[in-house]
Amino acid sequence: MIRPFVVASVSLMALAAQAQPADAAPSAVALSALVQQGEITCADNVKVRIVSMGGDVPRFHVQLGVKVFYEMTAVPTESGAVRLEDRARGAEWIQLPAKSMLMSSKQGRRLADGCQTPEQARAERMAQNQPNTLLDDDTEVVQYRKPTH
Repeated sequence: MIRPFVVASVSLMALAAQAQPADAAPSAVALSALVQQGEITCADNVKVRIVSMGGDVPRFHVQLGVKVFYEMTAVPTESGAVRLEDRARGAEWIQLPAKSMLMSSKQGRRLADGCQTPEQARAERMAQNQPNTLLDDDTEVVQYRKPTH
């Protein structure tokens, strides 16, 4: 947090360190562990491949089809969605619980949509098939009656 007044002897590096949250780097590292990797099938039979580049910084190779490659870095989000971005080329990979998408901010459109790993497909099926609870309006209430002898 930056204070309203700064003593003249404070360096710019010290100010930058105060402005940067202490947990910024660890949250990006923790977020990178949630990135689902491998070959992912998207709508219109488009294929996206995601592979970790390794190293201390959480970076990933993201390949669209056979010719388009991006080097993306994990970026923390307030929503909790997994986000990778290649700022130089203007591309973002957004991974939600039930689907993912590859977007181009330079082109202003989605490059790949409806991408699902097997884990995301399971999450979507589970969300669609949730059992009713007693609080739902359309829940049928069945009463138990003791058998009479």
